[in-house]
Amino acid sequence: ALTTDGIVEEIEQGLYRDPFLVGWMTVMVNLSDLAAVGAKPGGVLIQLNLPPDADEQLHSGLRQGIEAACRTCGTFVLGGDINSSSRLSTGGTAIGTLPKGRTISRKGCRPGDLLYTTAPAGSGAAFAFRQISGGDGKSLEYQPTARLKEGSVVREFASACLDTSDGLIPGLAQLAFINDTGFEFTTPYRQILHPSAQALASQEGIPSWLMLAGPHGDFELLFTISAGKEAEFLDTAHSIGWTPLCLVIVIPGGLVLDVGTDRPVRTDPTLIANLFPEVDGDAGAYLKSLDSFHKALLEKE
Repeated sequence: ALTTDGIVEEIEQGLYRDPFLVGWMTVMVNLSDLAAVGAKPGGVLIQLNLPPDADEQLHSGLRQGIEAACRTCGTFVLGGDINSSSRLSTGGTAIGTLPKGRTISRKGCRPGDLLYTTAPAGSGAAFAFRQISGGDGKSLEYQPTARLKEGSVVREFASACLDTSDGLIPGLAQLAFINDTGFEFTTPYRQILHPSAQALASQEGIPSWLMLAGPHGDFELLFTISAGKEAEFLDTAHSIGWTPLCLVIVIPGGLVLDVGTDRPVRTDPTLIANLFPEVDGDAGAYLKSLDSFHKALLEKE
C-alpha cells in the first residue's frame, strides 16, 4: 500500500501553527490512509520545504513531531528531501504491507449496511474553529493518531472504508458518490460528537450537526459493516479493547439528518462537502455558508 499527502493548506490558513504539530501531522495524514486499508506501515519518506529564516525552534519542533509520530505508530523515517522555500510546507509518502487475502477500499457498501466510526467525531472541526476564531495556538490539544490497530480489524469485516481527514459528512459524501447510496443518522449527536465538539457547539450556539460538516477532520476511520457480520465484528473489536461507534444506516440515496426540528430532513451530502471549496477556502465565508445552509434546511418541507 502506498500513499502520499502534504501539509500545505493547513499552514497557509493558520490551522497548524506549532512546528511539533506540523511534523506530527506530516506523518499521521499518511499513516491514516494506510490505516483505512488495514495496512501495516513500513516507513515514511518526508519532504520539508523550509523558509530561509527558519530558526532552531522550527527545525527542532518539526523533528520532534515527526519522531514522536513515528514512534507512536511503530514506524520509521526512510529518507526524504529538504528544500528552501518562501513558505513552510511539508509532505510525506508512506509505504505499508498487507497480508495476502482480503483487501478493503471505498467501494462496496450497499443499502442496509451499518456505518461505524472508530471514535466520536468533530474534534477536528472544533480545533479548526478555535484556531480560525483567534485561538491561543495551543495546537497540541489536537493530536490525532492513525487508527492502525483498528484498521486491521476493519479490513477483515468492512464492505467499504475511508478516513475522516476532511470531516465526517464529506466522508459520507465520498462514500455516497462512489457507491451510489445514501445515509440516515440513527444515533443522537450527543453520542456521536467528541466532547470538545459538544462543548464548542454549546458555548457558541452552533447546531450540533454542523460540527460534522468538515472540512477539517478527525482522522478516524469511517466504514460500513453488513448486518450479518456485525456481531462477529463487534466481538473482535472488543477483544482488542476497542468499542466502535455506529452512526447511520446505509439507504438508497441522500443524507437524512436531524437539524433541530421535530422531523429529520433529507439533503445531498455533496452539497455540504462542496461548501468550503465553493468559497475558495475562505474560513469566514465558509461559516456564513454553513449558517445559510442550516437555515435553508430548517425551512425545507
